[in-house]
Amino acid sequence: PLDNDIVVHDSLALTGRAQPDTSIFLRVNDTREYTATMNREGAFSFEHVALAVDAPRGQNVLTVISRDAAGNESRASVRLQRNSAPEVTIITPRKNNTLDGDVPITLAGRDENGDPLTYTLEVSADGGKTWRTLMEASAESEFLWRTKDFTDGEYALRARVNDAVTSGEETVNP
Repeated sequence: PLDNDIVVHDSLALTGRAQPDTSIFLRVNDTREYTATMNREGAFSFEHVALAVDAPRGQNVLTVISRDAAGNESRASVRLQRNSAPEVTIITPRKNNTLDGDVPITLAGRDENGDPLTYTLEVSADGGKTWRTLMEASAESEFLWRTKDFTDGEYALRARVNDAVTSGEETVNP
């Protein structure tokens, strides 16, 4: 991975090359340490390196340490963001409600990394084949739906949440 890359996986593998007579270690956030497997040509690898999703904004610092027989060390570090997909729940209205007039829609978003979230709210009158946008890419998690602007019928609501990298959604049929 390159410095400041964003990854969406819980773990990753790292490979590299070093002098064959050195020991190679990897530290993640100065808390976990891994020891590399190295072959005779100096190629090394780290498998299943766990990244912390609960670090502030998912930031992880990976430091590779090369240590020779005399104890001399050299280090190289990269920062990675471990991104998790945000989640959204439509709090109101709930399923099987008859709606009339101005209906407040309340959403609750959650992101393990604490990323800023934006919300999109859509409505469908044809069982989800087509969607009409009520609110798009808003930082607000509340919306007032003027149902009088719509013909009577059954509608589905879809809420999407985005953290600029990944997204989540929920659909209800009030």
